[in-house]
Amino acid sequence: MYWTDLPGDEKLKIIFSNPPEINKIKLLNLVIERDKNFFRVNCYHVPDDNNTLLSPDSIIDFNYCFFSIECRDLSVLNISMRKWTQGMLAKIDFKLEKDRNEIKILADSYHVNIICSEIFLENILALRDSQQIERV
Repeated sequence: MYWTDLPGDEKLKIIFSNPPEINKIKLLNLVIERDKNFFRVNCYHVPDDNNTLLSPDSIIDFNYCFFSIECRDLSVLNISMRKWTQGMLAKIDFKLEKDRNEIKILADSYHVNIICSEIFLENILALRDSQQIERV
């Protein structure tokens, strides 16, 4: 599965020269809004050596992509954590089905499992060395 397969992909197509496979993220924070039945994962895509964030139409070479993974109508939210530090690397997996989407975030010191009816990408930023270059 590729990041551009998720809702919100139009913006990612501007940033990525080739659709990047969903693999690793650098987790920044998790946001829970209980009264709105809403969960957000703020993270960076971690590119591998076979991928670039340089869009062929772009003058600037991006090396990070920040975005929020937003989940609505939660039915399951499990968080298990031994240690919490900012910017932790993690493997991320998506399983998308009609009205039932699952996200698994796995790292050495924590894991997050989310099941929700709606998922999409928001707040997409192209970055160079963690400095904002362009909001898409």
